[in-house]
Amino acid sequence: MFKPNILVVDDERFFTSLIADILKESYHISIANNGFEALDKLKKGSIDLILLDILMPDMDGYETCKQIKLSERGHDIPVIFLTIKNEIEDELHGFSLGAVDYITKPISPPIVKARVATHIALAKAHEQLRQHTLELELLVAERTVELTREITEKQKAYEKLHYLANYDPLTQLPNRNLFNERLAYAYKLAKRNNSSFFSYY
Repeated sequence: MFKPNILVVDDERFFTSLIADILKESYHISIANNGFEALDKLKKGSIDLILLDILMPDMDGYETCKQIKLSERGHDIPVIFLTIKNEIEDELHGFSLGAVDYITKPISPPIVKARVATHIALAKAHEQLRQHTLELELLVAERTVELTREITEKQKAYEKLHYLANYDPLTQLPNRNLFNERLAYAYKLAKRNNSSFFSYY
């Protein structure tokens, strides 16, 4: 059975162990004890979601989230902040950095499971939509090339038929069909302008 990979980032080892125990039945759990370690694990492995503490030494959760979102591998990974902070300004700042949700400490196991499951499902749906969009764009591009080729071939065929109908194949000179066509056009033009014309042949 496929299990998504969750990275838990917190400098408190007791807390990372607690999160791992809550989620281990449904997910593969990786642990990082600071922001630098989290960025290193991101480079080396496949991560589907990150649970990230805010209050950490050296590099706090905000800066870690910023670096994750600036990286090619981490740009689309959902980040959920773990924090004792519950001020609106703190949450808004986290969202502005690319976080998708907040879980406040002390944590509730059912809440942790529900939030993680929700954002894993949303990320999966987003990826499926992205793949579907890419496939549609590819189909449109391929069909555009086909239509362009068909139009070009039809245009060339029309030009060839027009040439064969109006030019002598041996002398390459205009034939009577072309003369009659241009004569008819000149007649219509003269009639429209209420004028006369002369033809010599």
